[in-house]
Amino acid sequence: MSKQETQSSQVHTSASSAASQSQQNFFAFGKLTQEQLSRMGAMLEEAQKLESRMFEYGATAVDEYASLMKGTLRYAGELTNEWRRMSLESAKRAAELFTRS
Repeated sequence: MSKQETQSSQVHTSASSAASQSQQNFFAFGKLTQEQLSRMGAMLEEAQKLESRMFEYGATAVDEYASLMKGTLRYAGELTNEWRRMSLESAKRAAELFTRS
């Protein structure tokens, strides 16, 4: 084999080896990408579960707050009714004091 044929064979072998290495890297990168996508999918599913719980707790908190506010309004109504009743009663007693004399 001549020197030129040997060099040509070595270049061809090197190119073939480089192509093979490049292909292996490509497949390895593809595998890593798929693994990462799988982990990302699992993470997003977990985030969805947490988000659902967050919305559920938020809705419960709103319901509890609404119930508390209704109770507060009901109590405020009772207090104002009692205040009006007592005010009228006090005014009548005061008027009685002035009319007895």
